[in-house]
Amino acid sequence: MKNTIVILIASASLITLTGCQTLEEAKKVQSSNESQQCINDFKTKIGSKEYISCRALLSEERRDKDAANSKFWSDFYAKQQASNDRIFDNMSNNIINNRPKNTTCQTSKVFNTYNTNCTSY
Repeated sequence: MKNTIVILIASASLITLTGCQTLEEAKKVQSSNESQQCINDFKTKIGSKEYISCRALLSEERRDKDAANSKFWSDFYAKQQASNDRIFDNMSNNIINNRPKNTTCQTSKVFNTYNTNCTSY
């Protein structure tokens, strides 16, 4: 019984540690990190003009990075889609242009078996 309880507690702890972070939680962590960066790295005090300027600057830098990242992935997927479209068009054209125009078949009977041979050109 003790082993079962220990396993359950360990499992619950592992699930808690590996749980997904929501967007709100991620924003809180990011805000906290930016606040600490302004306080520790730039030696500002919470509420001061310097602190507010620091937070605004970090926020602007984050928006710029997010916009650049978004543009990169948008361009990347657009290029991938264009490439996929070209590949599909080429495959479709090859199938259409290379399909047989005529097919002839001959059937012969050997004993009780019918053999059919077809040729496409």
